[in-house]
Amino acid sequence: MNKPQHVNRLTARQLNARESFSLGQRRFLLALAVALVIGLALGIPLTTFLTGLIGLMTLAYLAQLSFNLFLIWRASTPAAQAALEVDISHLNRDDLPLYSVLVPLFKEVAVVDELIHNLSALDYPADKLQILLLLEEDDHDMVVTVRNRRLPAHFRVILIPPSQPRTKPKALNVGLQYVTGSLCAVYDAEDKPDPLQLLKAVAAFEQADPRVACVQGMLAYHNPRQNPLTRFFAAEYSSWFQLYIPGLSYAGLLFLLGGTSNHFRTSVLRQLGGWDAYNVTEDADLGVRLARAGYTVKAIASITWEEANSRPWNWVRQRSRWVKGYMQTYLTHMRDPLRLLRELGLKRFITFQIMVGIGPLANVINPLFWSLTLLYIVTRSPFIESLYPGLLFYVGSFLLFAGNYFSLYIQLSGAIIQREYGGVKWMLLSHLYWMLMSVAAWRAFYQLIFNPHYWEKTLHGLHRPPVIEPVSAGMD
Repeated sequence: MNKPQHVNRLTARQLNARESFSLGQRRFLLALAVALVIGLALGIPLTTFLTGLIGLMTLAYLAQLSFNLFLIWRASTPAAQAALEVDISHLNRDDLPLYSVLVPLFKEVAVVDELIHNLSALDYPADKLQILLLLEEDDHDMVVTVRNRRLPAHFRVILIPPSQPRTKPKALNVGLQYVTGSLCAVYDAEDKPDPLQLLKAVAAFEQADPRVACVQGMLAYHNPRQNPLTRFFAAEYSSWFQLYIPGLSYAGLLFLLGGTSNHFRTSVLRQLGGWDAYNVTEDADLGVRLARAGYTVKAIASITWEEANSRPWNWVRQRSRWVKGYMQTYLTHMRDPLRLLRELGLKRFITFQIMVGIGPLANVINPLFWSLTLLYIVTRSPFIESLYPGLLFYVGSFLLFAGNYFSLYIQLSGAIIQREYGGVKWMLLSHLYWMLMSVAAWRAFYQLIFNPHYWEKTLHGLHRPPVIEPVSAGMD
């Protein structure tokens, strides 16, 4: 593994998602289009191009399936599970480092009181803890609401001046200027972190290799039983953080951070230039930039509870932002693939291609394959048969059954891991959830082209029953 290296701030600024497609990438896409036109003009059948495209996607699906099986196998070992545990019994509270917590907030009036309560419950000496609430200056309702609360002395409100882009990472970069702690963490508005999480992060950093620049806490949802959508979402989160993340961490592969419960060495974060203000999934991008600089990430068994999105359109808006951010991250770091390969190394480069490249692409492509399969079942079209010659047909058939079975198995496992046994039966309808993922992916693709830096706000506080205002008996 490469040793941590100095990252030039100018380079960090240039390596951002302000421009979705670089000049080189636009030229590459144009060259592919020209090659297709020339090929058709020379008499190469369209089916040849389509078969080649299907073959490439089949290999991509096979790589993704194999990689996911590998991660689950690594995560299931006793050593991988033991690596998540952190012993805090040896910590001397008098010697703890200064710790800063960044909490970006925008239109979160509904959860302010819960948030203040949850952050106040963090078990860390108040005189060594700095909690920065990052508010948009023109978000008047939030500013008034927070100022009307009696905040503990170690809380501080930072107003973010209105400017473009209006994104969470932009707010975090402003907040980073006020950080005084040698360690800092990021939490979201709806978070309820394990009260011992900061202590566990301190212990994890003390016990870890100096190359560990970030400690990632686990995320889980507290409202899985609210409706079928929250059941699917919670099971997906459970499988990601309980199966995939431990596998990535233990195998030392590229680690894509979650958007919250990240704990950093502040000096490294500043060295990297903070977050990419133009990337709407800034956590994934930062995980790649840490790896490119030679740093690693460690996962710990400390849970932060969040709210699972319970409304379909609100869920689509949130997921489309995540997928768009992955697309931005892929395009940003693939501007120079050979340099990326040198800096990540082969294993992490392959991880990047599968998780950041194939993952979002599969959600975009899935409806096309589903439609093609359904169309063939109905029509028995010879044209569709011609697209799957020989070996490609058998590999595709294997993935149709094995891939869907495995994906369903992971959803079932996610529900079982969180002991939501009553939700297991719902996982048999996971195909409906996957269709919703593709709706979000297509929306993300559209926005990547026409509105790349737009941050779609996710509504929180939907897990609570609506407040019914009393009706006056008299006349106005």
